[in-house]
Amino acid sequence: MAETSNRLLRALGNLGLALLNATLVLVALCLFLAWRVLASASDVTERFESALTGTAERIAPVAAELGALNEELGGLRAEIAALRAGAGDRGGGALTARLDALELRLAPLDAGAARLSEITNAAREAPGVVLDRAVDRAVAAAGAETTAAIARLRGCVPPEA
Repeated sequence: MAETSNRLLRALGNLGLALLNATLVLVALCLFLAWRVLASASDVTERFESALTGTAERIAPVAAELGALNEELGGLRAEIAALRAGAGDRGGGALTARLDALELRLAPLDAGAARLSEITNAAREAPGVVLDRAVDRAVAAAGAETTAAIARLRGCVPPEA
């Protein structure tokens, strides 16, 4: 009876040691995966900051030029309005016709400037889109690394993506 009780105690001790060993292996795996996720997040953050800086540097001159163009177009519209007011007082039908033609030529420029303003504003708001894409890629990369790590632990080869 004493021998059975010793074997039972030894078996329970071995079981407890195996559970402790498995727990330590899982803790080590979790720490490794957390370290890899943090490294990926740090890399994504650095890339995002460089992309954001580059975008802002490229857009700033375009936005300044666009502002100057809009001011110039506004000035031309004001001059046409002043000339039209003066032509109405003098009864200049030919001048009014030429002013109408100038306004027709300015309309596509106004539309183009408005479209460029929309593009510039969208580019300024684009860092949010860049961040969303970066987060999606980081999560996908972390998932792939996790799958590969689990497959290596199991002793099998992960499928090719």
